[in-house]
Amino acid sequence: LFCKTQRQISRYIKQARRALCSDFVPFFLGFQHISREDIVEKHTTDYATQIFSHFLSDSVISIMDGTYIYIQKSRKYAFQRRCFSLHKHRPLVKAMVVTATDGYIISILGPFYANGQNNDASILKYMVKTNEENMLSWFKKNDILILDRGFRDSIDFLNEIGFSTKFPAFLGANQKQFCTKDGNESRLVTKIRWAVESVNARLKTWKFLDQVICNRDIPHLKEYIDIVAAICNCFRSPLQQSREVDCDIARKMVERSKMPNLVQREVESLAHLTKSVCHWQNIESIDFTFPRLSDDYLRSITFGVYQLS
Repeated sequence: LFCKTQRQISRYIKQARRALCSDFVPFFLGFQHISREDIVEKHTTDYATQIFSHFLSDSVISIMDGTYIYIQKSRKYAFQRRCFSLHKHRPLVKAMVVTATDGYIISILGPFYANGQNNDASILKYMVKTNEENMLSWFKKNDILILDRGFRDSIDFLNEIGFSTKFPAFLGANQKQFCTKDGNESRLVTKIRWAVESVNARLKTWKFLDQVICNRDIPHLKEYIDIVAAICNCFRSPLQQSREVDCDIARKMVERSKMPNLVQREVESLAHLTKSVCHWQNIESIDFTFPRLSDDYLRSITFGVYQLS
C-alpha cells in the first residue's frame, strides 16, 4: 500500500515505540508521574473515602491485581517452563496493575513469569523488596492496599512494613459460608476493588494485548503495555466519577454492614433448615401480590447501578 518493505515498516514501528516510551509514557504512567496529593484529591472516589474514613485523610487508597498476557510457546525450554501457567494451562506472562479507586492507572510493573513461584503474592513481595520504580518513596505508612485472595501469602509481610491491607474474607476450616460480618466486609472491599478488573478489561480492548503475543514481540512487551496504559490515562475518561449521592450510599453500606442478619435469625428460629420439617405450601393458597420494584428501589438494595447492570 505504501510501497515500503517489511524491514522499513519494522524500523518505523521501532522508532515510534521508542519515541512514545521516552516522550509520552513518563508523563502519564509510573509512580513518579503523579503526586500522592493528586491521587487523593482527584482520583479517590467518595465510596472509598467513606468506607475507609477511619483511616488517615492523607492515606492513598490503591488497588493491585495481576493480569495475564498470553504468549506463544517458546523453543527455549527454560523460558517455556517459567512462562507456563498451571492455572491457565498455557504459556503467559503476568503484569501487576496498580490503580486508583476511580480506575486511573498509577503504574504497571512487569511482566513477570507465570510459573508456580510467581503468584500474585510473591510478585508483590518482590516488587516491595526490590523497590520497583522507587515505589517505597512514593507510598507512605498506613497507605491502604486493596487486594484479592491471591495475595493472602503477602498480607503479613505488607502489614509488618506499615501498609494497611483490605481483602475479601477466607472460609475457615469446615465452614461452608461466611458469617454475616465477614460477608459484609467482603462486599465493602468488592465495591471498591472492581475498578482494577475493569482496567484489565480496558487494556484488553486493544487487540494486540488481547491476542497471543508473537515471540519476536516479547522483548518489547513491557513498552507496548506502558504505551497502552498511558494512552488510557491521557485520553480515556475515568471508570467511575463521584456523584453527590455516593457519600450517602457509602454511609448506608457501612451502617448496614454492622447490622445482624435478620433473615438468618428467622430461618433458624422457625427451623427451616431442618430437613425433616416440611414448610412448603401451595402458592395458590397464599394471598400475596408480588410488588413492582422500581429502579430507584433496586438501586437502594444494590447500592448503585454497577451490580444492577
